[in-house]
Amino acid sequence: MTGTRTATFITNGSGLYAFLAGAAGEYTVRPIKLYYNFNPPSATFSLTNQRLNLDFIATRQTYSITGQVRDDNNQPLDGIAITLVNEADGTTRTGVTASGGSYSLRQCRPATASQLLRQPMPTSSFSPQSIDTLVSDRVVNFQAVRRTYSITGTLTGSVGNGLAAGATVNLSGSREATTTTDQNGNYAFAGLPAAGNYSVGVETTPYYTFTPQSFNDLNGNRVGNFSGSLRSYTVSGWVHLGPNAAPGLVVPISGSQTATVTTDAEGNY
Repeated sequence: MTGTRTATFITNGSGLYAFLAGAAGEYTVRPIKLYYNFNPPSATFSLTNQRLNLDFIATRQTYSITGQVRDDNNQPLDGIAITLVNEADGTTRTGVTASGGSYSLRQCRPATASQLLRQPMPTSSFSPQSIDTLVSDRVVNFQAVRRTYSITGTLTGSVGNGLAAGATVNLSGSREATTTTDQNGNYAFAGLPAAGNYSVGVETTPYYTFTPQSFNDLNGNRVGNFSGSLRSYTVSGWVHLGPNAAPGLVVPISGSQTATVTTDAEGNY
């Protein structure tokens, strides 16, 4: 209260207040509370008698937070949820980006500390953004960072210890790379951008052929194991008895595989 006399009063738990003016005169009563507006903002009057029911209606101040969400290629992202966390009382507000990647959170209550969080995405990550004091409309934009994943696996076969060590493995598609399997037949391609389309192929070895594998719209770490198909070869020759061909001669083969063949009319098998 200002005017002929000044005084300050703090309302009680029911919002009631009272001033003892003590003298007639001109007075102004103005309610003040952080984060609130009042209607009317103040009341000025000539005091010649007691003044009752000089009431004020308080309205909580609210503000808007707007912005835009873009991916790592600076393209707008639609349909992305944005959550505002009021760290003072734990309340939350959520909005969703519309066409053009824009979002709007209206009627947000003031807070000494707020944090804007974005829903997780398998292809991109976003850093939360904090607002130290929300006491005005704010613009907060988000720029995505592309997530990266790995494709790993093991090459196996039926020869020796069953592990295809030293094989050349090629990555193609959204990114190209080449690696070699270790002594345990393992390979790995790391740091692959999410949402890419990839193909992993193994070069033919002296023992095996492998069928390529595809990994489209990569949205997590993937495992691509390969089982080699054993290659086959031909052993051929001829048999001569002195200067002459030896037709009809039985030629056996033994070892990992057994077979018997007969030389043809020219001694070939």
